[in-house]
Amino acid sequence: MPKTLFSRREIFRAAGAAAVLLAPVLGARRAAAATRSPCFLAVYYPNGSPGHPLDQFFPARQGGSWDFGGRVTAPLEAYADQLTVVRDLRINRGNRPKGSHGGGNVSLLTGCDQLNHLDTDYHTPSSYSIDQHVAERTGTSSLYCAVGVNQNQANFRISWSGDDIHNEPEQSPQAAYEDLFAGWEEVCSAGEASAVAYAERKLAILDTIHADLREVEGRFGLGATERKKIEQYEDALSDIETELEQLKLDGGCDPQAVPPELDFSDDSIPARVSLFQDIIAAGLAMGLRRSGVLQLFHGYNNQVYSGWLDVKNAGHHGMQHDSSSQSRADCRAITRWHCEQLGSLLGKLEAYGEPGSTLLDDTVLLFGSDTPNGYSHSYSEPAPMLVFGGGGGRLKRNMDVDAGGRNHVDLLATLCRAADVDSAHFEQRAGFGGVFDEILT
Repeated sequence: MPKTLFSRREIFRAAGAAAVLLAPVLGARRAAAATRSPCFLAVYYPNGSPGHPLDQFFPARQGGSWDFGGRVTAPLEAYADQLTVVRDLRINRGNRPKGSHGGGNVSLLTGCDQLNHLDTDYHTPSSYSIDQHVAERTGTSSLYCAVGVNQNQANFRISWSGDDIHNEPEQSPQAAYEDLFAGWEEVCSAGEASAVAYAERKLAILDTIHADLREVEGRFGLGATERKKIEQYEDALSDIETELEQLKLDGGCDPQAVPPELDFSDDSIPARVSLFQDIIAAGLAMGLRRSGVLQLFHGYNNQVYSGWLDVKNAGHHGMQHDSSSQSRADCRAITRWHCEQLGSLLGKLEAYGEPGSTLLDDTVLLFGSDTPNGYSHSYSEPAPMLVFGGGGGRLKRNMDVDAGGRNHVDLLATLCRAADVDSAHFEQRAGFGGVFDEILT
């Protein structure tokens, strides 16, 4: 048995990250399969609803259909049949004396009501985010893409891998593309001999990880939770091992599972957002990832949108603190543009697969922001979040649910179940009251 090179903490990270090394070819092989595993995707927009969410954000319910009239979410009407609304939900933000946007950023996907560094305008969560949770439970890594996120501010991130540990977003579409599809380029386009050699190298890596996991079990006093986590890693690695063996037998990848051809010459923000949409959709469709995040700017976002929208030449955050009618109208136009970007991504997810069995049908998508109302910053107002997709049949659609003021950690736990991963991590968060059984099948 090889001597372990890792501490217990490093072993868990190594095992959880193993599929990052192994996934590209295996995902490419799965891309043409009729049935995909459910995926989780979060799309973030900054500075909340431009006004009270009930008036500006949530569509009204008329009989059995949605009325988007006058709402900033009107660009999403084409996907109303994929929509689930959970009204009167509260962002689980706890005691945060400073930093409405920063606190909301780090709470959105972690569900943490207690953050670190509360005495400053800088917060970090005491746990990891739902995209990371889904990734760890499915033996992949989270695909975290962002535009307009300050690299020097940790609390502008919304994806977290642990207590005080933020994930770095990829802000270059070309770099994200090259990283995500590198395995396909290396193996699937190089012929049978290359595919077999790839599989043999990765199987050797798996042997080392299996040995390290067994040594951890023998050397450290593990609790029940840690033993269960090791079992989950072992199961995921065994599945990968089986597919690698099959790869050797088949001698290559499915010729239909190919990444899209993209043009990276336009570096404008709208072009970068569109490229990230293409990359995320293809990565999920090819099975290279089971979870991802697309972050459009960040809380305190002061991006100037006048380069591509007919709004005044001023920062978004500053406009939301300007009560003039022009600034309010411009803020509505900006949030509507964010919704247009979500609508474009939904269309790209729906383009994979066949009607009734598209990638969107298999995805659980959460659309949300850091603060309920960008003008008032009142956390007593409903969280402006929407859910799209079917989770491979696990999530009901065309639903309108009254949350009755419950914390949004309840929704995170529910979406875990819809993505076919356990929800215990979020059920342990303070403020958890129960999953929304009415939107699960």
